Amino acid sequence: MGKRGPAPLPSKIINLRGGPSHYHRAKSDGKEEPVVPSNIPSIPATLTSSVAKKEWTRLTKELEFTGMLTNLDKTLLELYCSSYATWVDANKKVEKQGMVKILPTGYSQQNINLSISNKAEERMLRYMKEMGLTPSSRTNIRVPIAPENENKKKERFF
Repeated sequence: MGKRGPAPLPSKIINLRGGPSHYHRAKSDGKEEPVVPSNIPSIPATLTSSVAKKEWTRLTKELEFTGMLTNLDKTLLELYCSSYATWVDANKKVEKQGMVKILPTGYSQQNINLSISNKAEERMLRYMKEMGLTPSSRTNIRVPIAPENENKKKERFF
């Protein structure tokens, strides 16, 4: 039998959301969590699709400024990018072939690529939620303002 309730959040995410005072449960000081330096993992050799590689590059650029992307996230990001490439490919095939095909018996059958697209989409959404890439999963994440942007904001008041 599994645990009840939502999965516990890492301290980094709790702090980005405003700290323990903005979270429904007090978080410990984080000593039991490993400290992992943030960095952009290189594209894995197993990611061969050009669509997946482009998505990897796009996402890593977007995630770089949050400081939350590490080499530990490489597999999760790879799974997402692979699912994304499958989703794009299946959708192209559905667009060409249509959603339904008529069998020689006269019955209609759903295009198998539509099922493949739907499964890839489900996986993508699951991975996106884990990485904080959906609007609801990132609503409360606060990313620190870069010093030069902070100074520009202050300058307009002086």
